[in-house]
Amino acid sequence: MKDNIQNDIIETVETLEDEVKIYAAHDEAGEDPQNEYGDDEIDLYVKFKKPYVWEDDTYEGIDLSCLEDLSTTDLSAIEKKYYKLGIASFNPETTAAYAKVTAQKATGLPIEFFDQLPMREMLKIKNRVISFFYN
Repeated sequence: MKDNIQNDIIETVETLEDEVKIYAAHDEAGEDPQNEYGDDEIDLYVKFKKPYVWEDDTYEGIDLSCLEDLSTTDLSAIEKKYYKLGIASFNPETTAAYAKVTAQKATGLPIEFFDQLPMREMLKIKNRVISFFYN
């Protein structure tokens, strides 16, 4: 168990290091490092490092393009569910819990799907949801 947690942490750090390198490369080139896809387009498909098995289905990644279809009513439902978790944050939309609730609402997958994801994959989803909100 401890080895699995250590491996997840190492993988997360490696992912963050890769993102820093991408950011630096864009910054040096005079490009907007926040937008590696150009023209405010965000790649809303999150590819998992390894297949994720959930209830007899195997997922290679998750398509978050359904975020585009959420309404203000959905936003209210997301916020209500988030605050029921008892989490306090000045910027709730930047938390993993908020991203998880948002992804659950958008995809229709059960919240348990996201609860069991490896940390690295949840952080990728969180980053994509935040990018969607702020672009």
